[in-house]
Amino acid sequence: MSVFVISAHVDCPNCNNWRDLQRRFVGDSVGDIEYGVIVNGCDVSKYTNVIYHIHKQTSHFNCIKIALDLFKSSKHDRLLLLDSDCWPVRINWINILDNLLCDRYLYAAPVRVENFDLFPHPCAFYMCRGFLKYVNFSHTIVENMIGVSVSDVGSGMPQYIDNKLIWHPLLKTNYISPHPVYASIYGDMFYHHCAGSRGIGFRASKYNFYDHIITRKEHMKIYEKVTTNLLYNPCRYIDKLRGIGIIRGD
Repeated sequence: MSVFVISAHVDCPNCNNWRDLQRRFVGDSVGDIEYGVIVNGCDVSKYTNVIYHIHKQTSHFNCIKIALDLFKSSKHDRLLLLDSDCWPVRINWINILDNLLCDRYLYAAPVRVENFDLFPHPCAFYMCRGFLKYVNFSHTIVENMIGVSVSDVGSGMPQYIDNKLIWHPLLKTNYISPHPVYASIYGDMFYHHCAGSRGIGFRASKYNFYDHIITRKEHMKIYEKVTTNLLYNPCRYIDKLRGIGIIRGD
C-alpha cells in the first residue's frame, strides 16, 4: 500500500517553520510514502521534494485540484492532503488509518465540530484511489451545526454513496487543549496549528460563542503562545497536547 503525501505551501511569516516541521514529521512516518510539495507562488529554491511550482499564487482550491491530478496520474493507492501547518504525529499513522477505513470507508478527515462544522476539513484528508470519481472540494453552501450557511473547501464533499457512509471523521483528541480551534490533534494522528498561512480568525468566533470563555484579545495571545511553544520544542509540545508523559486520571 503506497501513499502520496501532498501539501501546498505559500509565503507567510512562518512558512520556513511549516516547511521544516512538516518534512521532519512526514519523514518519520513508517510505510511506502512519496512526499511532495506544491510551491504556491513563493521561492521554489527554499523547498525540497517539490512536485509542482505555481509561479503566481493561486487559491487553496486550485492547489488541491493540482494535487488530485498528480495523484490520479501516479501509481499510489492512497492520497494524504496536508495543510502546510499540519503533519502526522504518529509514525504508524498509515496503518492506523487503513485499519479505520477497512473495507467500509473511502476517506478519513477531521470534523471540526469545535468550529460548528459538519463537513470534512482538508487539513489532513486521507483517501483511497477509488474515491477519485466522487471527490468534491468545491465551496458548496451548507448549513452548519447552528443553522448558519457556510461555504468552505470541502463543504461539498459527499459523505454518503448509495445511503452508505463513506467518511470516517477524525475528532479532536487533545488531552490538553490550549484553545478550542488552535493547536488541535485529530484522531491522535495529526497536529493542525490552524491559520498557519492566513489571519487567525475562525468561524465560531464570529458567532460570539466563545466570548464568555475567551475575549477577542485573548485569541491573539493564545495563538502567539502556542506558536512560541511549538517552535521552541515541537515534539515535547505535541506530546504534551496528546497527554504523553502525563499520568492520566490524576
